[in-house]
Amino acid sequence: MSFILDREAIDAISNNIEEVLGVIKEISDMSPEMIMSHKEILAAFKYCFIAIIQAILTFSNYIIVKKNLGIPKDYRESLTTLIDAGILSSDFEGIVGELVAIRESLLYRGVSITITDIKNISEKTNTIISIYREILGTVKNICGGK
Repeated sequence: MSFILDREAIDAISNNIEEVLGVIKEISDMSPEMIMSHKEILAAFKYCFIAIIQAILTFSNYIIVKKNLGIPKDYRESLTTLIDAGILSSDFEGIVGELVAIRESLLYRGVSITITDIKNISEKTNTIISIYREILGTVKNICGGK
C-alpha cells in the first residue's frame, strides 16, 4: 500500500493537527507531574506531539520533493535542507535534531519517559507549533494557497 500526499491528504493531516493543537496547548500548561500521574493525559500528550512532529516531517519531505531539493538521508537532514534553502527560518536550526529525538523518544521509550522529558518537551510547544505553521504555509502555497 502506498501513501500519496495529494491535496486531500494534506487537508486531512492539517485538519487533524488543528484539533491536536488545542489539546497540545491545554496539556502543555499542566505540570509535568500532573501529566505523568494520569495515564490518559500522558497518552494524549504523547499522541499529540508525535502527530504534530510527524506532520512536520511528512510535510518537509513533500516540500523537498516538490522543490527538487535533493534526497535527504533522514528526517533531520530533511529539516536542515529546508533551513538551507531558506524555506524554514534559521531560528529553528538548533531544534531540528531535537524534534526527531522527541518523536523517537515518545514512540520508542514507552514507560521510561520521565518528568524531565515531559517538562523539556512542553517548554518547546510554541517552537514546535511555529515550525509546523511555517512548513504548512509553504505546503499550502505549493498546493495553490487554499
